[in-house]
Amino acid sequence: MNKNESGRSLIETLGVLMLAGLMVVAAVRMYQTVRHRQLRFIAEQELKTLVENTKIIYAGRKNYTGITKNYLIKTGVLKVEKIGGHDFRVQSNNEGKTFSVIFDKLDMGDCAYFATKKFDWATSVAVNGFSDQAASLCSDVHPNKVEFIVK
Repeated sequence: MNKNESGRSLIETLGVLMLAGLMVVAAVRMYQTVRHRQLRFIAEQELKTLVENTKIIYAGRKNYTGITKNYLIKTGVLKVEKIGGHDFRVQSNNEGKTFSVIFDKLDMGDCAYFATKKFDWATSVAVNGFSDQAASLCSDVHPNKVEFIVK
């Protein structure tokens, strides 16, 4: 090594720092994607448990009149206020013959995911009030309403 050389140049150091920065950004993005998938999976499991336990509690009544999220929390069917990080509500429909689990403020990605996912426990899925071609009705401008109707 020549006595006039003094190690790495500024450009080489900036290049290494830029590469390290890109790697950190990629790792954070990958973590966010994995976390988002995990939240959706947890939401699926919580929804299934909610529906199964609600059917058990209401089996003797033969209808779902008076069902609410607060009632389900008091009876122990629900242990959380949110499902998959989203606020929701529960209501009876069709003179108590069915009930709905409703998410009022979903972004377009979650709306499309839940609208296209086929759940064996859901009779139908409605997006923003419509049940035909539900996934195509998700909006990226306004919050989306996804309703799972259960018999």
